[in-house]
Amino acid sequence: MNYGIPNDKPQPIIAPGSAIPLSERIRPAWLCITAPEHSQRGISEKDTPDLTPEQIAEAEAEELRRQTVRAWKKQAIQEERERNKLRNKLADKAAREAVSRARQEARKAKDNEPTTGESIHNFRTLHKLSRVALAKLIGCSPQSVTNWEHNRNIPHRSIIEKIAELDKATGYQ
Repeated sequence: MNYGIPNDKPQPIIAPGSAIPLSERIRPAWLCITAPEHSQRGISEKDTPDLTPEQIAEAEAEELRRQTVRAWKKQAIQEERERNKLRNKLADKAAREAVSRARQEARKAKDNEPTTGESIHNFRTLHKLSRVALAKLIGCSPQSVTNWEHNRNIPHRSIIEKIAELDKATGYQ
């Protein structure tokens, strides 16, 4: 029986994607061993029939189909990765634009929001208090009130709390 591989050469390792002909790859492992190995393993020639050309052609066609399916799957995975990259890129762009809009709106709101000094001035004029009168009510100097209103200094938290208490006591919110 001819096994297609000379006995004096070492047997190749049959692995997917190897350069071994397809007819050798589709043979079961027990068909790819040499005659001496058959006798060592207790396999006779009648236990190892040759494949017919039709069986080889059928196996080659099946292998070609498998390779084609693998190629299609690989292509589909690559296309999905590309779609995901594009989707992520668009999402990142949208997120950056949203952050940019939020920052612009925050700047506008900050520009429209009165400063601490403006708030103190508005409180004082709303209650028709002079700087001296407000200074006596909260226990500080009139010059401190002037500095706060002109945003030269920021009042201490305890001072802001005293002004808030005055505001509540007078009934304005």
